[in-house]
Amino acid sequence: MSLAYLAAFIRDAHDVRIMDLMVEDKPQDALLKCLRRFKPDIVGVTCNTAERFGAFDIARTVKGVDAGIMTVLGGAHVTFTAREIMERIPEVDVCVLFEGEITLREICDGKELSQVKGIAYRSVDKVYLTEKRPFIENLDMLPFPARDLLKMEKYDLKLPIPSRPLVTNLVANRGCPFGCKFCSATQLCGLKIRSRSAENVVEEMELVMKDYTFLDGVFIYDDHFTLNKKLAIEICGEIKERGLDVRWGCFSRVDSIDRPTVREMKSAGCEMIGFGVESGSPKILKAMNKNITPDMIRNAVGIVKSEGVEARATVIFGYPGETWLDITRTFRVLASANLKPSEIGRGCYLMLFPGAGVYDQLAPKVLPKDFNWVDRFDIPNYKDIPLYTPPNNRARMLFIKLMKGIYRIKK
Repeated sequence: MSLAYLAAFIRDAHDVRIMDLMVEDKPQDALLKCLRRFKPDIVGVTCNTAERFGAFDIARTVKGVDAGIMTVLGGAHVTFTAREIMERIPEVDVCVLFEGEITLREICDGKELSQVKGIAYRSVDKVYLTEKRPFIENLDMLPFPARDLLKMEKYDLKLPIPSRPLVTNLVANRGCPFGCKFCSATQLCGLKIRSRSAENVVEEMELVMKDYTFLDGVFIYDDHFTLNKKLAIEICGEIKERGLDVRWGCFSRVDSIDRPTVREMKSAGCEMIGFGVESGSPKILKAMNKNITPDMIRNAVGIVKSEGVEARATVIFGYPGETWLDITRTFRVLASANLKPSEIGRGCYLMLFPGAGVYDQLAPKVLPKDFNWVDRFDIPNYKDIPLYTPPNNRARMLFIKLMKGIYRIKK
């Protein structure tokens, strides 16, 4: 989606192609073919933490084909590790920090790099970080993502509910005011929630359903769709007013749910609401800076289920300070909220992302002294993201397995 937003913002003045190598049958061959046929002046690469080594390799491949091509990396990972990337990977020319639409446009238009806000660049073997670019306040100014430049038929994104409707992503808000310590969203997108208008959001939904008839609907990928309840309700009203037949789901928080809102969402085609529950222990929720309680979890899930909407929840086990009692409390809350095992996504380890508060807290204690985000290290990881391994981990995992078994029996 980020590439589609970027392409849409610059293609009125520049010839643009998008390659999603994750859906290409032979990614390396497809990349080389595109580079040789299209002969780009600039190649931009999304670089998230799990795919960072692939992004670095793409930059190296590009420079191997034509050293004169400018390579630009952007994305969540780059935002927090730009200087390290620029210092250690000479094949990367520019890193774009935070939101990239206006920044990339200025780069493509040929603006002097020193005058472009929100980037890291290299000059005479020295790395410079320019002034931070303000976040985009009026999201309606952005054109709809250039899905026509993607191979939409190759994506297999489905709402995680029994009927498994095929959907595409859509974003209605940017920003997160909460600052959970295991997440970097607040630092990446800003504390303030910035919203598109309901008309703008539903117009995009309508175009998606018209242009891609094989889709059943959309997955609203905001961190907290219902935090802006006014917008959520207006979107529902706009969907019904247009008579739009669209199946959709979203993410929310347990402290931003009420029955009238859920009822309105259901009437407009919402079939699933996901929550970041994370723990059932008040102590761990406080340590995470979640600012929610077990009662809020039970109440929110209860409202959603009673209104005929599917509920989903994510849980993190293994947060620093978590005891066996805290694990037990989490399973008790899940059971009392009537969440089935199939409705819960469980992570038995804590992933350490750059930009997250818990990374700053734990990295000096659990990662090698020479750790960096460019080299590969033989450490516990999930898709190349470092994992925090709590003390007595084997016994902890056995206990979680036991509790899962008891939970399944009770359900």
